[in-house]
Amino acid sequence: MSNSIKEKGFLKRQIILISFAIAFISIIAGYLFYRYEEKSIIENKQQELKAIAELKVYQIEKWMEDKIVNADNMAKNPYSIKEIEDLIEGKGAPNLKEVIISRLKYRKKSFNFEEIYLTTTDGKVVLTTSDKPNQLDTVFLHDIRESLTLKKTKFSDFRFCNTHGKILILLISPNINKNNEVVAFLIFQIDPFNYLYPLIQNWPTNSKTAETFIIEQLGKEVLFLNELRHKKNSALILRISVDNYELPSVKAIKGESGVVEGIDYRGEEVLAYITQIKDTKWFMISKIDKNEVLSELRIRGILIGAIIVLIILFTGSLAASVYNNRQKVILKSLVEMKASGELERKKAEEMIRDSEEKLRIALKATRQGWFEYEITSGKIKISEEYEKILGYEPGELKSDFELFLNNIHPDDIDLLKNVLEECFISGEVRSIEYRRKTKGGKWKWLRTLGKVIEYSKDGKPLKMTGTHTDIDDRKRTEEILKTSEEKFKNLVEKMPDGYYRSTPEGKFLFVNPAFVEMLGYDSSDELLSLSIPDCLYFDEAERNSMENEREEFISDYEVYRLKKKDGSEIWIEDHCRYYKDENEKVIMHEGVCRDITTRKKAEEELRKAKEKAEELSSVKTNFLANMSHELRTPMVGILGFSEVLKNTIQDEEQRNFAEVIYNGGTRLMETLDLILNISAVEMNKMKVYKEPLNIIETVNEVVKSFDVYSEKKNLYLKAESKYKELTINSDKRILTQILNNLINNAIKYTEKGGVIVETGVDKKGDDEFVVIKVIDTGIGIPKDKVELIWEEFRQVSEGLGRTFEGTGLGLSITKKFVEVIGGKIFVEDSEMSRGTTFALMIPLTEKNISRPLKKNEQKSSDEVIIESKFLPEILYVEDDAMSIELVKILLRNICYLDIAKNGADAIELAKKKKYNLILMDINLGRDMSGVEAIEKIRKTDDCEKIPIIAVTALAMKDDKDYFLSKGCDYYISKPFSKKDFLGLIKKVLFPEN
Repeated sequence: MSNSIKEKGFLKRQIILISFAIAFISIIAGYLFYRYEEKSIIENKQQELKAIAELKVYQIEKWMEDKIVNADNMAKNPYSIKEIEDLIEGKGAPNLKEVIISRLKYRKKSFNFEEIYLTTTDGKVVLTTSDKPNQLDTVFLHDIRESLTLKKTKFSDFRFCNTHGKILILLISPNINKNNEVVAFLIFQIDPFNYLYPLIQNWPTNSKTAETFIIEQLGKEVLFLNELRHKKNSALILRISVDNYELPSVKAIKGESGVVEGIDYRGEEVLAYITQIKDTKWFMISKIDKNEVLSELRIRGILIGAIIVLIILFTGSLAASVYNNRQKVILKSLVEMKASGELERKKAEEMIRDSEEKLRIALKATRQGWFEYEITSGKIKISEEYEKILGYEPGELKSDFELFLNNIHPDDIDLLKNVLEECFISGEVRSIEYRRKTKGGKWKWLRTLGKVIEYSKDGKPLKMTGTHTDIDDRKRTEEILKTSEEKFKNLVEKMPDGYYRSTPEGKFLFVNPAFVEMLGYDSSDELLSLSIPDCLYFDEAERNSMENEREEFISDYEVYRLKKKDGSEIWIEDHCRYYKDENEKVIMHEGVCRDITTRKKAEEELRKAKEKAEELSSVKTNFLANMSHELRTPMVGILGFSEVLKNTIQDEEQRNFAEVIYNGGTRLMETLDLILNISAVEMNKMKVYKEPLNIIETVNEVVKSFDVYSEKKNLYLKAESKYKELTINSDKRILTQILNNLINNAIKYTEKGGVIVETGVDKKGDDEFVVIKVIDTGIGIPKDKVELIWEEFRQVSEGLGRTFEGTGLGLSITKKFVEVIGGKIFVEDSEMSRGTTFALMIPLTEKNISRPLKKNEQKSSDEVIIESKFLPEILYVEDDAMSIELVKILLRNICYLDIAKNGADAIELAKKKKYNLILMDINLGRDMSGVEAIEKIRKTDDCEKIPIIAVTALAMKDDKDYFLSKGCDYYISKPFSKKDFLGLIKKVLFPEN
């Protein structure tokens, strides 16, 4: 008895330990399997998100690129630009506006734009392709100004247009003339609801929560740009703070990309893929709820748990059965313990039944069907959930093995039988996915897990149990994704651009036909077999130097060259991506390539042309500077001494000779000034000083200055206007030069009759202009020469037989001066032998502003008289003998004059004597320059405040400002008149006079 009890206790402990071990191992295995499946499903869904997002981004970028090309084809056509410029300036044929509208309407229809506008540079609409009046909303003005600054075609942001009452995008393309000036804009209106929004929102697979949207940063908020699936009226309305970092949209703004996890705008956990659309500040987010992704797995988890419970119960039952058999042997000798042993057996059976019932309840809760298959009889017992999966009512479906096989898809029957045979032989759990006919006659995908739970004594399977799971939605999703991948592959195969995938080691994994043709090979197999660095690169470092620094999955843009099969060079524009593993190692390259060899050659030619132009411009500038200095220096003596002679010689004939020399020198200086002025305008160095100016008074002054010239030719010269005073905001110096050139030309080309300068006001739209007309009765201009007169160095009469003197620069520089002050000039009328009318238009700022003449305003005399009780000490630093002699004559009896012919002598004299004034030439030959001498003199004791006048032939634009910045107090250019020279001396030394 005692030994039996001990043996019984030992066996019981063994059974309990074995049961616990089996339960523990089953739970661990189930958990590990669940985690593995969870990781696998998430990775698959991430790849799906990536594929969908990148395909959408590629389609959007391609669409934007095509639209920009369409816009540039219209906006950058030189003939269209000329027509648009003429239309805006009020020139061209009478029906020009209708011609442009007709052309734009055709383009609008061809390229599927909703509307096309032609606007001025400030956004004012000139015309549209709509038959009814249409205006641009002011919300787009910022985008127009940005395009004006960049001088390139660009998309606006998504904006709500109050004029149209909906969200719009504008494609803004500047019309740039041959002077690289934006003269107008062609603006193309796009309704994103027609293409972009449907493309963004469409999801290729069946999902209840998946969606794609685009966002951008607006200050400290994320702005949603399109309608959301789960939130109506969200486009340009929904905004979320950038402080909410859990949102994928905020992660995108913060610089994250690729696959992320987070909380979406509804507060749901999501998987998302982030990518940025090229050349925009828009980010695309593709996302799906994590609950949806893992829903099937969680059902499977419950099933796995149920199976584990079933296995534990089965093992426990088996152990209990063994134990009970053992007990029967013992109970034969232990009759007194029979009652208690029977009780324990009943309790065990009751526990098994209870566990089985709990399993059935668990399976029902997870909407999975279960079955029991009696193998020998062929009868199959099924659950209500299995009936519901197949569309039957509870108890309606009667099943045995033959009926079951009859409802299996013919293509799946053999596979099912093979798996079933494996299950019978191995005794292990087996699974299979197959198609089963529903009550309605449709095929539904099921996944069945099964295991033989009872064998006969001779090892034949008797009973099998398992579960059925509805996987139809997953299978359809996989099929849709497969179809989508095939479409993508077909798109890549047919696309005109090259596409490739390659390894970091330099082997192609895939190439499309366009890429094969681009590189001159015969087949894709030929490309796949070669080494990229050895066969395609001229220099591998050109491409791979930055590879390890690239971000995973981020689109990059590269331009590099490749070697074609025949050894020739081809330049590639590669939009590529670099994929990295978890160790940040690049594992694959992918890219879309375009042949830009022609463009690169054109860019190289443009670069060389630009360098050549800059070189020529530099040579031209240096030449003009040298020419200016070399001409001005001898002109000091010619003009200075001729002026002295014509004012001092008593003999009339000799005085006339001096007058001729002086006038000839003056004419030469005017020619030089014209050449230097046109150079300054071309280099945009012409400074404009605008101030309120009485145009009537200015015109009268200029006309008056030509009285002597017109009288010598016996011509009348009159200034006419019905206004006593008109005020404009302009530069008097430049305006005077314009009038001088026009009136001088008019008198020069008129032999009889005369010249009238007529001043009035004209209105163009909302703008008013002062109009100055110079009307002569001269030789006139042929119709075919009207445009030629504005070109540099061109005249109506040219060659050796030309009739009139001049350089051909007068009207050219006049036109440039007019443009500098914001005006317009044109030939209003001209007829051969009857005369010409030039019209000058300047914007009018104010009218009828009176300015009384100040009491101290009076005509200045040509003679400058310097009277002083003392003679100042003046040092003149000059290496040109003629200039020295002239200055000696001009300053005779006015001062004590010392001469230094180089910088070193000047410095020594400045140390020995305290001068009242220093006159400093700048170009002092081989010795130090005047600027260096000034800097050293300023460092000498008591010389810091001595007035210094730069007296120099360096008279290019900005020379004066440069010398004043280097220590000079005043500036006068050579050659100078006696009046100007002595006037400056008087101003510096005798300001009280």
